[in-house]
Amino acid sequence: EKTLATELVQTIEEQDWSSCTCSDTSFYLTVRREGTNIFEFNLLSSFALIKRWKPPHSCKHYEVRLNTAYKNKTLALVISHSTTSIVHLELCSSITLDRLWLLDLNISHTIGQPLIRCSSLTCDEWVVVDNNTSQLFHVKKDGQI
Repeated sequence: EKTLATELVQTIEEQDWSSCTCSDTSFYLTVRREGTNIFEFNLLSSFALIKRWKPPHSCKHYEVRLNTAYKNKTLALVISHSTTSIVHLELCSSITLDRLWLLDLNISHTIGQPLIRCSSLTCDEWVVVDNNTSQLFHVKKDGQI
C-alpha cells in the first residue's frame, strides 16, 4: 500500500516566490524580482539548503525570472529584462548554472500580466507558453524555434 506523508520544512526568509521545479534529488526555488536568487534544496535529506546562487551568477541585476523548469541536469529559465520587458529563454546547467544557450523570444512581459511558462518535452526540447498572446513556442534542444 502506498501512502503520502507531509512534513513541514524550515521557513525560508524570502518573499514573492515565483517559480519552482525539481529533479530527482533537488528542489529549485526562485523569487519574482530584479536580480533574483536561485535556491537549491536537497530533497533527500530534510530539505536542507544546498546552494544559493546570487546575481550576477543567477541572473543580471536588471533581470526578473518568470519561470523555471528542470530536465536532464539542465534548468530552462524564462527571464524578462526589467526595463525593456523583453523576454528570453536561457538553458543552464543545473549543477553549475553555466549557460548552454540563450533564445530571444521577441515577446514582452510587464508586471501584472500572467507569467510566461516553460515546460520540458521529450528529447530535451521545451515549450514556452505566453498566456498574454496565447502563443506557443516549440524550442529544440539546440535552442532554436
